[in-house]
Amino acid sequence: MQDDLSGKQLPGTGEWLFERSSMLQKWADCTASATPIYSIAAPENFGKSFLSCTVTKRLAAKYGKGQEEPRVAVAYYYFNLHSQEKKDSVNAAIKAAIWQWANADKVFAKSVRKGCDGAVDFGRTTDLWEKLVVNATKTTNATFYLVLDGIDEVCTGR
Repeated sequence: MQDDLSGKQLPGTGEWLFERSSMLQKWADCTASATPIYSIAAPENFGKSFLSCTVTKRLAAKYGKGQEEPRVAVAYYYFNLHSQEKKDSVNAAIKAAIWQWANADKVFAKSVRKGCDGAVDFGRTTDLWEKLVVNATKTTNATFYLVLDGIDEVCTGR
């Protein structure tokens, strides 16, 4: 989905968001003390997915894979509400984020591997988040960004 949206964007699409929102600029700066959540709300078909794509591209360009310091990992997930499959859940988003963060950060990957050792039950989504993400981020001095698109509609059942 990220590649699909990126291919449809004209140069500069969504850049106004970074220019006009000092809150977003602070959130996207891993060295700044900013609120841990940045949210965009607008009615359907207002371009939130394109803005999510722009934010993801900007973060990936700023904190590219292989960068030693600061250690930053970027993950994204686009909920496809029109999908016939039940894969578009918060659980699927967390799994996708874990995969992307582990590919970007070796320390995080090692901690996730350790969290999966033995007979581990991730029965509930909150267990998955707690046992793999929260525990893994406690062992690493890195910043983890997660860009979610469409979560508002998933949570409200639309």
